[in-house]
Amino acid sequence: MAVLLALALLQVMAFGSVPMARADEAPESMVSQDEAVAAAKKWDKPVVVSSLTGAQREVRALPDGGLEATMSSRPVRTRRDGKWVPVDTKLTRRSNGELVPGATTVGLAFSGGGDGPFARMTRAGRELALTWPYGRLPTPVVDGDTATYQNVLPDVDLVLRAVGDGFRHVLVVKTAAAAQRPELKELQLKLTADRLKVQGDGAGGLTAIDEAAGGTVFRAAEPFMWDSSGQPAGDGAAPSTPTQSSSTATPSPSPSSASKRSLAGPSEDPADGVQRAAVKTAVSGGMLKLTPDQALLTGATTKFPVYIDPDWQGPGESAAVMVSTKYSDSSWEDEGMG
Repeated sequence: MAVLLALALLQVMAFGSVPMARADEAPESMVSQDEAVAAAKKWDKPVVVSSLTGAQREVRALPDGGLEATMSSRPVRTRRDGKWVPVDTKLTRRSNGELVPGATTVGLAFSGGGDGPFARMTRAGRELALTWPYGRLPTPVVDGDTATYQNVLPDVDLVLRAVGDGFRHVLVVKTAAAAQRPELKELQLKLTADRLKVQGDGAGGLTAIDEAAGGTVFRAAEPFMWDSSGQPAGDGAAPSTPTQSSSTATPSPSPSSASKRSLAGPSEDPADGVQRAAVKTAVSGGMLKLTPDQALLTGATTKFPVYIDPDWQGPGESAAVMVSTKYSDSSWEDEGMG
């Protein structure tokens, strides 16, 4: 799956209060770079620069006076009550039945089954939601960060996965008979976008524009689909932008199941040698229309399952560290507004 190379300046994230260290012990973090460098030299240990640390990077002052930045391909921390906390994508069930992750950079809720949206993502008072229009959803099977709605169509599963900056979803078409379903000629998902105008981006993807302010709130890269031919691909790491003395990159963890592999982050590929094709998108009449490539979906050499992958996310700083790969995910991405 192709992902657009996104270049953006790293934004300094808002920071809150920093816990005070005792006078006889080294602080874990300091707000300013100068304070952190001084503390690192004094105590001969690295000190986090909180004003330069963000959801996908941690900047530490070193005892030698340099700075070290650790970069991740997806958010690893988020703000809660003025403090950075680790991203927690494990799903738990609310009293109303919805499934929510512990801590992500956007508000996120998955359906517990039944009617209504299967996924809702919120940011800065705006909400984007998708609803499955082909009948009530079954109660999902939950495994960590992933909810699987089995047989939303005969031999077709809907798999949702929470990630640090939003969510991903994939339709798993398990048999050749399922690929012939009329719904898969043009999938029509109900799209609700509160105070947002969703439109094409000119490159096969979509953007959600704030109707009042005019800025881009979310964006989605071009979606792709692929079959199960080929061999498993090796993991790759997204490069990072150096900050003064040194920088390291942390790839996303490798999912274990076939469905999770198909939902891997931009640093991972589905498989080498898979058959793949773009999925056409259009928005009309409150519906998101996805047109799978029928030559791949019903081809004589197609190996099932086939994954149809229109994913939605919110990247924060990821635009600065994501690179182009053949198979990476189409995704809704939060533009950091609010």
